[in-house]
Formats: sequence, C-alpha cells, structure tokens
Amino acid sequence: MANKCTLVVPSLSDITPVFNLIQEGSRCGQFSNLYLRPRYMAGLGIQLFSVWLLKSIKLPDGIWHQANLKILRVDNHFAGFIMLRREAHELSQVEIYMCGVAENFRNKGLGEWMLRTAIAEIPSCHKLFAY
Repeated sequence: MANKCTLVVPSLSDITPVFNLIQEGSRCGQFSNLYLRPRYMAGLGIQLFSVWLLKSIKLPDGIWHQANLKILRVDNHFAGFIMLRREAHELSQVEIYMCGVAENFRNKGLGEWMLRTAIAEIPSCHKLFAY
C-alpha cells in the first residue's frame, strides 16, 4: 500500500457514504437484502446516526449496545468503514458488527489492513467475534 491509509472517527458527512456502501453491498449480496426495504433503510439511517452521535446502537432486541464506527480513508478519500459493537451485558465481548470497503478500493489489501488496525485497538483480554 503506497497510499496513506488512516482509520478515523467519522464526521457527520461520513454517514452518507457508509449508508450508500451498505446499500450497494445489500444489492450485491454482501449485506442483508433487508436493507433494501424502506423500513430497514430508515432503521439503518437511524442506527448510523445513533452510533455517530451517541456511540451506541439499538438492536432489534430493544437493548442499547455500545458501538464504535471508524472510517477508512486513503489519501483522505472515503474508502470504507468498520463498526464494532460491545455486548450490553458483557462489555469485554466485542463484535465486528459490520464492515465494508468501497468498490474502487477493493483488492488492494485495505480490508485486511482496516481489520488488523481496528482489532489492534481492542484490549487483548476482550473476546472478539463476528457473525
């Protein structure tokens, strides 16, 4: 990777590209196709704003969970995102809730770099999982 890669805290303007990347991924089978339904699109938008604003996410179980959204930038351009979620009842359990790399940045090792970088920030005594 010759380009400058960073994993940063999102700004409000990052919500739209993350939303659009999830929509694109849903059309291609990379995320649930439920996100293509208007009701779920609205819920996704609310989730992204709550993670950005409140650092938490309310899942279908009705429980609020701590969540963290990071933006992958390559030469200061949006290239992807990763969202980590902590179990509400066991904060030492961290889930890779969602992640994606924008199409024009794929197949360059950026997804692996993003995952390694995000995982390195998690304390070693925590349990990491993904579905």
